[in-house]
Amino acid sequence: MKSFIVALAVFVSIAVFVTFSAITVSDGCGSMLKTVEKLPESVDDERFGSAYGEIADEWGELRASVRYFVGHTEADTVDDALDDIKARHDNGDAGGYCAARLKLISALERIKDSEEFKADTLF
Repeated sequence: MKSFIVALAVFVSIAVFVTFSAITVSDGCGSMLKTVEKLPESVDDERFGSAYGEIADEWGELRASVRYFVGHTEADTVDDALDDIKARHDNGDAGGYCAARLKLISALERIKDSEEFKADTLF
């Protein structure tokens, strides 16, 4: 009976940890995706500075959780996209800026989708 209680406690602990990580990462990426929508689609838009600052701050808060729960590769993809967005904007590269913006959105959506509770992510 003692072994059963210990096994049950371990199972419950793991289930709580997995649920917490999924909710933290999924909600954080969902929130960031809404913030990314504030990024202007054009490099000439003056709202870039405030929108980029907000996204960078939000990613700074979420980054550690993503690295801990999901992995460094996924987090590095978001880091690279953010760096690319800033560099392309500063250089006035409209095509590269749009591509980097889409790369950021895609990376966040992949992370969010991988952490949501769905049949294809559980099995």
